[in-house]
Amino acid sequence: GTVVRMWLPAASDMSVTHPPEPSRSPAVMVVDDDAEVLEVIESILTARGCVVSSHSDAAAALRSLATRRPDVLVSDLSMPGADGLTLIREARALCPGLPAILLTGNASPALHAALNSIAGGPSLLLQKPVGGTVLERHVAALLPQGLALDA
Repeated sequence: GTVVRMWLPAASDMSVTHPPEPSRSPAVMVVDDDAEVLEVIESILTARGCVVSSHSDAAAALRSLATRRPDVLVSDLSMPGADGLTLIREARALCPGLPAILLTGNASPALHAALNSIAGGPSLLLQKPVGGTVLERHVAALLPQGLALDA
């Protein structure tokens, strides 16, 4: 015999729902020693609303990470100096939990194992050449909750 009464304010139009607006644009760090590849990836992600910081080597990327944490790191594997695996490992020492995508022309099982052995955050391995749609989908999958790529 319990009676419950709920009084809710009337909504002006219940048929229209709007998803919450993200508070900021996703930040993506891209590292590749090939200037053309760097430019293409940057333009793909910028077109989808990302704020992209681009670097041509791991050392420059690590210097940038000391002052600004991205939402996702996208790195080439083979670069002069430190390779992409080393960059991800060192980046996660500075930014625990940093999601990372490693791009390579040779995605071997040993490379998958090496990437999976780097603790501290989600990682994906993508085979080059990677199309814009595939890259966008994987970056979107790694973004923190509340952030999204532009449609």
